[in-house]
Amino acid sequence: MVAAVLSLAAGAACSLASPSGDASRTQAQAQASDVASEGALPQATYPVDPHVHVEDKALDPTTPGAVKARVLNAVAYARYGVQTLSKDDVEIGEDPSTLATMLGALGAASGVPASRTVSIYALEATDAQSESYRRHLLEGAHGASPDLPLSPVGRRIVDLETQITACAGPGAREGSSASATAEACCAALAVPWFLLDTASKLDAASRSTLDTEARLGTLYTALPARRVAEARARATEESGLQPFEHQNIKAFLAVCGPIVRHAPATLDELKARYGDFAQSGKWVTELHPISMAKMAARRIYRSRETKISVAESIGEACEVRETEVIVERPNGVLDFWSFGASGARELHGFFPAKLRVDAVKHTPDACMGCHYKLDSRAFDVRAPSFVALGLELRRSQGEPQWVDGSSCAKESETVIWHARPID
Repeated sequence: MVAAVLSLAAGAACSLASPSGDASRTQAQAQASDVASEGALPQATYPVDPHVHVEDKALDPTTPGAVKARVLNAVAYARYGVQTLSKDDVEIGEDPSTLATMLGALGAASGVPASRTVSIYALEATDAQSESYRRHLLEGAHGASPDLPLSPVGRRIVDLETQITACAGPGAREGSSASATAEACCAALAVPWFLLDTASKLDAASRSTLDTEARLGTLYTALPARRVAEARARATEESGLQPFEHQNIKAFLAVCGPIVRHAPATLDELKARYGDFAQSGKWVTELHPISMAKMAARRIYRSRETKISVAESIGEACEVRETEVIVERPNGVLDFWSFGASGARELHGFFPAKLRVDAVKHTPDACMGCHYKLDSRAFDVRAPSFVALGLELRRSQGEPQWVDGSSCAKESETVIWHARPID
């Protein structure tokens, strides 16, 4: 039998806790207050206070238009990237000019000569490499078209992996003996990747200027200063200062984030480092039959001892399709890692496009879209509020676009129903 069932109302506007509304769910709803009083969830994770999504607790994140972001999204991604490349005790602000300068300093400290950085930055993946990566992304994706092209971020990812391999040698992504060099390569390549479009898209004048900066060895100081000056010249009070290339940073975080943060290469390595979440009593275990993030079942493990959460995406046969992990750094910033059905770490995950059709999205970009504060754009929200994010259960032409995975509940595991409106 299942140990406990919680039905969590999300507010007056949320009209249901179990979309299918059968008798067992009705009974489960009646049990909710008793279960809560018995302390079935010692960490009191649910329901999540919407105010976790704001720095300023006086703001109401559930009121449309009440919260204004004070940081541009591209700048927030750049800040997260600099935080990822820096030591955890380094204070990182949100001023774009300062971030660009810090980025250049990290590149200079990498030890990779400016001329080598620029020459490697010009490399692109072959058509065969791109096609191989495209096919890999479709493995395990439900309902996706076999002709689905690589996204702009996907194309950048395969280019950057080609560059890291050229810089550090094969095996860098897997954390081999070349990984220390790979970290240096990531720090060096972050400078052009954060501040410029892909090399093939640079015009002749920009390319000439970049080559001069490489030849003179001034890349790590000159490029940040130049891009900030150009951004300042076109900035308005409304647009703000924005010198960064957002799509490039998304790809950089996917490839280099796990390298510089020493992410486990497999789930077995994750368990060796943090403990076996599926077996140990040191973890709180929950089944969410209809996860708002996946529109299908998800099993969540939360460590009682360390700030780590593990989420398994559960298929209709109760199999684990993928595993997504959040680890909180000492400074509160989050790391996001994805692992495929085989247990190997991946740079992507699957999210619902419609019923039984997956969209392939890259990690950590897909995760960052929920685990952040609306005003500061800080990526430090471990357990999001679906109310604050405005997530709903979707229908298409009257048909539910979710899969109820309640039959996958295991003995002695808490089942969590989220009361949400139906679109």
